[in-house]
Amino acid sequence: MTLRTVKKAVITIAALAITINASAQTSSTDGTLPKVRQEKILQNFRASLKSDCLGIVEGTIYNVVVFKKYYPGLDYSPLLTELNRSAQANEDASVRFKAHLAAMYLTDDSGLEIVPLARPSDHEYLFRQIVQQLEKKFLVTN
Repeated sequence: MTLRTVKKAVITIAALAITINASAQTSSTDGTLPKVRQEKILQNFRASLKSDCLGIVEGTIYNVVVFKKYYPGLDYSPLLTELNRSAQANEDASVRFKAHLAAMYLTDDSGLEIVPLARPSDHEYLFRQIVQQLEKKFLVTN
């Protein structure tokens, strides 16, 4: 591991920690956030999605999906570029699949509804919800 890689990982982890802290401090249920905080959180998500660390990218994808659940009115278009890049070019197939699902969730206006658990030990449940709803929506059964 080079010094540059370590430095990038530390910066990315710090950005993710700031994002989590900011979202924890703004846990209002009315779905409103000050504009400055919205932009900062989305910037931190975008920076974390660019990380070389698969765990940070995967965790950020999960956080973006949960954040969209609670703040559906935000403009998530800046994140779509990074999610689509991860969906096409990430070395891990699981991350590619989750990035693709997250991008579909962010762009879908037809009412996909996820139900985050209070303290999940398995983040996969969230992506299974998206898959199940997309299957019901798009698959034709005989």
